[in-house]
Amino acid sequence: MQQPEQQLPYIRGYVHGPGESLLAYDSVQSEADVSPDMVAKVVLAASAAKRLRESHALQPSPEVLAHIERDAAKAVQASIRKTDPTSDTTLQRILNEMTEMNTKVAEMSTEMGKMGTEMRELHQKMGQMGAELKISDNNNFLRLLNARVEGLQQPIHMLKKPVTDEHGALGSLPAAGLFPANRHQLQQVTHEKITALSTFYGESFGDGVEDLAVRKTLLAAFLGVRA
Repeated sequence: MQQPEQQLPYIRGYVHGPGESLLAYDSVQSEADVSPDMVAKVVLAASAAKRLRESHALQPSPEVLAHIERDAAKAVQASIRKTDPTSDTTLQRILNEMTEMNTKVAEMSTEMGKMGTEMRELHQKMGQMGAELKISDNNNFLRLLNARVEGLQQPIHMLKKPVTDEHGALGSLPAAGLFPANRHQLQQVTHEKITALSTFYGESFGDGVEDLAVRKTLLAAFLGVRA
């Protein structure tokens, strides 16, 4: 026995993808079932899909856009058939609905723009944090090596700048001749050099303290070198 051919819905509906909630609307089986709310939803979805595609906020595929626009046209046609399109009341209602829909789409586009900006800022912050963590780990490893320095001429591993500020970029090294190359130079370091290193690294090595020995001890501790 031949099965009766299943009738397709008058409006097929659209199940939205991620980030496309404004594009969603239900299917409608027949033209008679098309309500004013349904018309508003489908027309809003079509307008939103077009705006989003133009603004590159989302990229509904051409097939999805054509699907929604086709449903919107059918919904509007059904609505017109049910009303007198020359009626001032009908025209005003349609105008009000379109104005409201455009407002909603504009608001959504603005919100998505803000979200995009916030995401970019978050990615930048995460990237900065990752870079700082990498430098911090590297410096801690060098401190472990510096803790093994015994002789006066054995090299001290130079630490990198742990932050970016007006005195230098993250990961940069002190100016030539400023960093004590070995324990002998550390013992001979001056107030001026300690102050310069304090400024460069963003650390306090007894700033304002007159006792040079105390400042040397603080610098040595920062470098991981035994005083």
